[in-house]
Amino acid sequence: MGFDHYNKPKSKYRNDYDYQINADFRPNRSEMGLNILKKILNNRKLKTILFIGVSILLITIIGLIVLLFPLLVQIFNYISENGVQGLVEVVTETINKIWTGTN
Repeated sequence: MGFDHYNKPKSKYRNDYDYQINADFRPNRSEMGLNILKKILNNRKLKTILFIGVSILLITIIGLIVLLFPLLVQIFNYISENGVQGLVEVVTETINKIWTGTN
């Protein structure tokens, strides 16, 4: 008749309410990523900042590749002439010079 709640065992630290609270709510990582993407797509300032940042990053990477390309070509030519053993010898000699210092 409405007295069923008197027969339940009582918990000392929990209130007996008719509704349940979902305390184990953990947002999904994919949902969090989608929420961030939605915020970026809906905010004009964030889009421009992101675009400028990606552009600067790409320009920097391309610039480093262009600057280091002659060095990479020299390294590949040295390896093709002397082999990997010659490269290992040059590296160990350089490390020994740095380790011993100037005497």
